[in-house]
Amino acid sequence: MEDVLSKDHIREIALIHEKFANMASKSLSEQLRSKITMKIGAVDQFCMGDFFRSIPSSTIFGIINMEPLNGIAIIGIDLSTIFAIIDKMCGESLKDAWDEFTVIEKKAVEDVYCTILDDLHKAWSEVINLQPRLIKIETDPKSIKNISNEEWVVLVILEPNILGVERMINICFPYNTIESILEKLLL
Repeated sequence: MEDVLSKDHIREIALIHEKFANMASKSLSEQLRSKITMKIGAVDQFCMGDFFRSIPSSTIFGIINMEPLNGIAIIGIDLSTIFAIIDKMCGESLKDAWDEFTVIEKKAVEDVYCTILDDLHKAWSEVINLQPRLIKIETDPKSIKNISNEEWVVLVILEPNILGVERMINICFPYNTIESILEKLLL
């Protein structure tokens, strides 16, 4: 299968997310009252099914409305990162699964998603006035029905260091969501 985005598009998306990683590091450090660093691990494109097969089964998915774009994005945060956030914000968590979290713990994680989305808005502001909004949190990729397994996606892998441990956050942009702004990326 041939790639749908050029190397220039991928490079520009990487630059936007390097800026995002710097902003999110500062915002999350303030929110969690701990030093958080974040860097880009990779930016690549492939099919949605490959994305779902490549991530740990213990991933929490934030389904994101990408207004004014038509479509969604997905922010996947591995459960070890979620546990580190909960530990920092609410005290130690002895849970094994997302559905065992309390309402307060889930709200804390939603607040982190909102912080991330605010920084995503700022990082994309030179290209588009993106207004990302958390629609819901899912734990099972099969419940994400908005995107077919064959659809091309751009995946941004972020590596936050929280409490001295490397973690993982994935931001997945379906091609159909970002297609309308690809030319703006190269201006």
